[in-house]
Amino acid sequence: LPGKNEKGSPIVKPALWAAGLVLSCAAAVGIVYFQRERDAAALVAQCQATVSNGMPGASGASAQWIAADPKADSPAHCLVKATLSPVAGSTIGVAIRLPEDWNGKVLGLGGGGWAGNVTAAAAAPGLAAGYATLQTDGGHPGTVVWDNGWAANPVAADDFAWRAVHEMTVAG
Repeated sequence: LPGKNEKGSPIVKPALWAAGLVLSCAAAVGIVYFQRERDAAALVAQCQATVSNGMPGASGASAQWIAADPKADSPAHCLVKATLSPVAGSTIGVAIRLPEDWNGKVLGLGGGGWAGNVTAAAAAPGLAAGYATLQTDGGHPGTVVWDNGWAANPVAADDFAWRAVHEMTVAG
């Protein structure tokens, strides 16, 4: 038991004071950790709810929470993938990413040449800046820049020319 000083107040030894401080800090860290775990679970649930609430005209929609990847400079984000088919024969692939710390702005990303681009690497700089990113494959999944064999199909040509970007934006 602690002794008493000349005023009759208990004397708390430095070791006991330090132990109390450490236990208080440990409890605070535990509370913060629990809160972060609960918040992370809520973010995962919100991410998965984006597809369960439905995406008009979408098939094969999926959502998953992607952990932050410091090596790729990519923050934690919700990834929604879907295939949009606004007309018969149309198969527009989209990838929509919403970062944990969203800045309230949207960044639409494209490909190069005749190819679309739905890669995480293309989205990483925008996500790191806080933008939600919208990407499309332009109506065909090919990544070869000069391959345009699909353009003989009028539906695929319209998807690439204008419809893919429009539908991606509406879905996002």
